[in-house]
Amino acid sequence: MEHQSHSWIFSHLKTLHEIWKARFLEVFQSGRVPNEKQQTIKIDHWAMMVLNQILDLQASAIKFTRIREDGFFNTYIHPDFDPKLELPQAAQNKIYSKLEATRLKTVNGILDSCVEMRKRRREEAGGFEKDFTREPGKIFDREWGYKDGDLLLIIRPEKLEKLWVSELSKEGVQEFGFVVYRLRYGNEGDWSEFVLKMENAVNSGWEGVVGADGIKGKARLHWIDGREEKISEGDLDAARE
Repeated sequence: MEHQSHSWIFSHLKTLHEIWKARFLEVFQSGRVPNEKQQTIKIDHWAMMVLNQILDLQASAIKFTRIREDGFFNTYIHPDFDPKLELPQAAQNKIYSKLEATRLKTVNGILDSCVEMRKRRREEAGGFEKDFTREPGKIFDREWGYKDGDLLLIIRPEKLEKLWVSELSKEGVQEFGFVVYRLRYGNEGDWSEFVLKMENAVNSGWEGVVGADGIKGKARLHWIDGREEKISEGDLDAARE
């Protein structure tokens, strides 16, 4: 879902960006040439404003087009959420806000550093060194800096290890996983086949997870036969208790 949404958004933003960049460059390069060493430059300020707005949208898409990884319903429960306690909604929201602020600080830092690196490269090459060309230069710095940052955050995720992986990598974590209750007591062959498929699916889910080699050996599926706990077939409430 994350990659599909990301692809859809950026394919449309790329089309918009190419249209307005072409307009900007057409005007920018249409200046008069008084001699071999000099050329006047025209700046389309309207196109420059639109390009900056498109780049704002691109930065927002990089930061916010994602699947939530904290809380209770994904692969990781943050230690601030005590599963033994029923936290009030306000307390949960405060924790989420803190986690989101930390994440955004990290992502913004990566994007800003990529833009700054592009700026240094441009200045070293002597591009857009005049005062009146610095603002157009910033547009190109943002364009290529965001492309670099997007590669780090989306296309090459090995550059940014996920928080839940870092937490589970700590020495104090001996094992983690899920407790699975069997609540269907029919054909044993069907059950054995299901267990095998389930374990294979879980084991195959490590592909692409940064730092997986350090934690997947701790992963466990703990199977409990409901009959041994005197739970009636299909009794979910008894299993939860």
